[in-house]
Amino acid sequence: MEPLRAEFGGPEIEPHITAVGSVLLTHDYAVKQFINGCENIEPYTCEVDQVVTRKFYYQPVSLLFHPCPWIGHFGGYLHRCNSHMPHLSLLYGNLTDEERKRALEKVTELDDSIASLKFTISHLVLYKTHNEARDQHSWEKVMEYNLRQRN
Repeated sequence: MEPLRAEFGGPEIEPHITAVGSVLLTHDYAVKQFINGCENIEPYTCEVDQVVTRKFYYQPVSLLFHPCPWIGHFGGYLHRCNSHMPHLSLLYGNLTDEERKRALEKVTELDDSIASLKFTISHLVLYKTHNEARDQHSWEKVMEYNLRQRN
């Protein structure tokens, strides 16, 4: 989505789907619970529900995915049981209402099939992030887990 950044600014972001939002846990406990959660999830199909705009810096234009049955279960491992819809941010930035509207139009212009994307998630990654950071440079990859089919 480089054309979005070119028009509206914002830092370069590595595409990723946020499955569980910010959680305050110790490092060891977060790793243990992440592994426990991953062991109970198989690779799954992720399907875009809608393209939305929000007033949040990290989600001015995002893809929301249909809720997956495992999300609540996985969030429970991390003590994050509130409803959460996985999303993929296409842009970071503080956009005005008008800019968000134009950005949404631009997304559809660039790829009119984006609202019907569907793909398989085969691994999850746990990152330590810093909420005050405005880009991903400070993110620390803690671990990656390849999901396995259960028999």
